[in-house]
Amino acid sequence: MLSTLEKAGRVLRLFTAHNPEWGVSEVARKLSIPKTSAHDALTTLTQIGLVHRMVTGRYRLGFMIVPLHAVLMAQTPWRLVAHEEMERLAVLLQEPLHLMAFDGGHAICIDLVEGDGDPPLVRVGDVLPAYASASGKVFLASRSQEEVRRVCARMQAFTPNTIVSLDELQSELARIRERGYGLDIEESNSGRSAIGAPIYNANGEIIAAVTIAAATPRFERHKSLWLQELLAATHVISERLGYQPDPGEGRLHWHLVEGQEKLRQAPRNQRKS
Repeated sequence: MLSTLEKAGRVLRLFTAHNPEWGVSEVARKLSIPKTSAHDALTTLTQIGLVHRMVTGRYRLGFMIVPLHAVLMAQTPWRLVAHEEMERLAVLLQEPLHLMAFDGGHAICIDLVEGDGDPPLVRVGDVLPAYASASGKVFLASRSQEEVRRVCARMQAFTPNTIVSLDELQSELARIRERGYGLDIEESNSGRSAIGAPIYNANGEIIAAVTIAAATPRFERHKSLWLQELLAATHVISERLGYQPDPGEGRLHWHLVEGQEKLRQAPRNQRKS
C-alpha cells in the first residue's frame, strides 16, 4: 500500500503545463486510487500550500511552490553556464535545446533555448520517463543496477519503439556508457527522435544533460553534425564546471553502499581500456 507521502508525490507530478488543473475524480482515475485517497492527498497538499483549491472545487498548484523553486534555482548555478553554451549551439544549429535534470526517476526539463527549427514539444517543467528519453537514459546509464531496477519497475510503451524490457534497457545503458550519449528513436513520441549528452560536475557526477530533438526525417539528415556539436558543447560546459576526465581511472558511477546510493569508481573490468 502506498504511503500518504508517496500518494501526495504522485498527485503533485500530475500538474504540468499541459494539465494545470485537476479534480478529485480525475486524479483518482489517473492514478487508479480510491477517490477518498485522492481527496486526502489533495487536502494534505492544500494544507501545506503546495496545491490550491479553487471555488470550482478543482485544484491547481499553490504559491508555496514559488519560494521552493527560488531556493532550488539558487542552488543550481551551473544552469547559467549551461544556458550560455546552449544559446551558442542553438544559433549554430538553428534547433531548440533542452537542459534536463534527473529526479525521482524521471528526466525533468529545467531550461529551454528555442532555435528556428520545429517548435519544441517539451517545455520547461515537463517530466519525461527516464527509460524512454535520450537524456533519461543518459542519467540511468550512470546509476547503479539496483536503482535502474527500482525506477523502471513499471515500464509502459508510448510507441512501438519504447523499451519495456529491463534486460533490453540494461543492454542499451551499456551502449550509452560506451559511446557517451543517449538516443531516443521514436521511443517517447512517434515521429520524433532525440540525442542527449551528459554534463559532468567537478566530482565526475552527471548532473544534467542537453538534448536536441526533432522530427525523425530531419533528425536523421542532421544527426552526425548535431551529435558532434552537442558533445563538444557539453564537454565545454563540463570543463567550465571543473570536470577533468581521467582516462586512466574512468568515470564515477552510482553504487549501492550500505543501502545508500553513492558515487564510486567503476570496477576495473567495467572501465574502458
